Order: sequence, then C-alpha cells, then structure tokens
Amino acid sequence: MLDLPDVTLCALDTSNVSITVKALRRCMQQVCFGDVLLITSDAEVEGPFRKELIGKFETREDYSKFLPEKLGGYTKTAFNLMIQWDGFIIDPDSWRAEFLDYDYIGACWPWHKDGMDVGNGGFCLRSKKILDKVATYKIPSLDVPFNEDEFMCRMLRPDLERQGIRFAPAPVANMFSYERGSPKQPTFGFHGLFNMWRHVDDAEMVENADLLADYLVGSREWLEIIQVYFVLRKFVPLKAFYQRLRRKFSLADAKMKFQGTFPNSEAHVADVLQVCEGLL
Repeated sequence: MLDLPDVTLCALDTSNVSITVKALRRCMQQVCFGDVLLITSDAEVEGPFRKELIGKFETREDYSKFLPEKLGGYTKTAFNLMIQWDGFIIDPDSWRAEFLDYDYIGACWPWHKDGMDVGNGGFCLRSKKILDKVATYKIPSLDVPFNEDEFMCRMLRPDLERQGIRFAPAPVANMFSYERGSPKQPTFGFHGLFNMWRHVDDAEMVENADLLADYLVGSREWLEIIQVYFVLRKFVPLKAFYQRLRRKFSLADAKMKFQGTFPNSEAHVADVLQVCEGLL
C-alpha cells in the first residue's frame, strides 16, 4: 500500500457530503496518509477521518474563497491532497516521488496556451508552503465568478514563482491527473462528473443522480454526463440523470440549456432529447 506520511488527504464540502465521504474512502483504501481531513457543515457525518465543522456554503464562490484564505490553517503536514466528490485516486501505481518536488500539481487546462496551463483544483496536490503564501493575498473583487484554482495558478502564479514556488510542468501534471479530454496514460487521479463513468459503476451513478445537490442539476457538467451516457447507450444512468433534470426544468428549458452548452450540435441535441424523453 502506498504510504504518504507527509500528505494530508483533504475534502471540503457542505452540500454533497455523503458522496464526498465515498471519495475519501476510495482514496484511503489505496493510500496511507499522514492525516485525513473532512471540512464540512454536517455535524452528523462520521468516518475514519478528522472532521472540522464550518458553516454551510451558499454559493460555489463561498467554497472558492474559503480555500485560499483558510486551507493552510487546517493542514498539519507538508502537503495537502485536495479532492472533491467528483475526483479521487484511481491508480496508486501512477504515483511518482517527483510529485513532491512541486508546490502545486493539478490537471492541465488545455485551452490555455501561455505556459500557465497547470491548475485544476478539483484533484490537486498543494504544499503547505504555497497554502501559507496564498493566504497572505487579498481576494480581488471581480465581475466574473471567482475560482480559487484560477486565482492561485494564473493570477498569482507569476508572483508566487518569483518567491520560489514551483508549479509542475504539463508532462508531470498529465501523469498526476486528468480532467478535460480523454487520458492518454494512466494517472494517479482525475476530476469531473463527466469523467466518473470511467471509475464508478452504473448502479452507484444512478444513486448519485438522486443524491447530488440541486444546484448541480442543469450545470454544464450535468449535461455533459447525460451526453456521455447517450453516446455509450447506457440507458439506466442516462434515465436517472435526465429524469432529475426534467424534475427541475421543463422540456423547453432543458432544450435551451443543451443548445446553450452545445451550440454547434443542434441535430445531436434533438437526438439526445428525443431518446431521453422516451425513457421517462
């Protein structure tokens, strides 16, 4: 069993706690950590981990603001492996000792072409050093949604690098995790609801479709997993995710959401909706 005594396995969640605990347990079954921490608002949840209670987040931005300001204070080891309900360890044999040579590793963002393309925070390794340094910066007031990983890995990166902080290069990040695009090699972990079909069986995904918080229903990620199951012709989980969507949105509204997410695939969207409606 892989032993990482200098790493805290950590998850922060106030909305999808039961599924987050599953992700923690999956990681703990494969790796022995120096510490395991769940930061949550759920006073009732129990498990083989240290629990720190906080108030419930009202928005995604609450989550993103909490991490840079406070995560370092909860981390007792030299590194923090931050996971989410939709991102966890999948191949401990893909761990590389060199991962600990860097202060930040997360999946690559392929749409960035300026050399600052390593950053996804949904499954990422951060040193205590970078956590403590980031906590000294003031979070800016922005007119766009605030994402903590973009704040750390793009807005602050040049200044952090001048202070000796090391971000992993893309080839190392690609060994560590994947998010967007199909993985081209085995990785230590992954992130993304739209990727969970590769790592979670259909029966559990059907359960997740009912358990996940309502704010996720109709999100880009929710529509993407519906599209994935449509392409795979996996009709049981397809029905579960689409049924949850239709409980919240009318057919007309669902169509608008699909068209807004996949604007160049009108015929495909029509096929998806026709099949999904037939499953109800």
